[in-house]
Amino acid sequence: MELFLGGYRIKICGITNLADLEAAAAAGADFAGVLLEVGSSPRSLSFFEARFLVQALPFPVLILTDRNDFEWLYSIGTEISPYGLQLLGKCDPGLIRQLQKTFPACAIWQSFHLPPAGISDPDFSLSALASEMILAFQAGVQAAVLDTAVRRENTWQRGGTGLKHNWELAQVLVAKAPGPVFLAGGINPDNVQAALNLVNPAGVDLSSGVEVSPGKKDFFKMQHLVERVRACGG
Repeated sequence: MELFLGGYRIKICGITNLADLEAAAAAGADFAGVLLEVGSSPRSLSFFEARFLVQALPFPVLILTDRNDFEWLYSIGTEISPYGLQLLGKCDPGLIRQLQKTFPACAIWQSFHLPPAGISDPDFSLSALASEMILAFQAGVQAAVLDTAVRRENTWQRGGTGLKHNWELAQVLVAKAPGPVFLAGGINPDNVQAALNLVNPAGVDLSSGVEVSPGKKDFFKMQHLVERVRACGG
């Protein structure tokens, strides 16, 4: 966990092209995220496109996937060899252990999802989510990501919604977690300091908050965001 010591970390997610990856690195981000064949996202890339970006720069890039089958994840680990895998599907401690054993040099992050702020979800349980996070860290994940999930027609969009969730709930989850937790969902340069001050996560993870359009990043927004995070001691 040494990588998370000494200040807040920044992950720019939904990278779709080399220019934006280079810009994120130049702006001072710590990690980048690339979505691989995630059907609910307009920022999703093909296997070939994702591999090209991972191999283009010596920069920590995580591949995000919503598929939990080991054969698919094994192909990512062996053929793309990213810095890490970020699992968007339901937390599976057995799968996490299997991935850690198979790819000991690959970071494993797990996403967890909350409903948008102000929207009641009868299926959401704060205590159950806290327990899942603890199990994920016990299984070996290096970081958890708290993001917003929205149901659009018959599909769940997990992350990349541009919508905040309840930061007071996130604060509780961060305090209970035995490892680093990133805050995602509706983060942008204008609200990031308030988010950090309230929730005190290990870092922030954002996509639409630094874009000019879905899948196209804005260098100056990324630079502004990094400056504001560093001003908070990140």
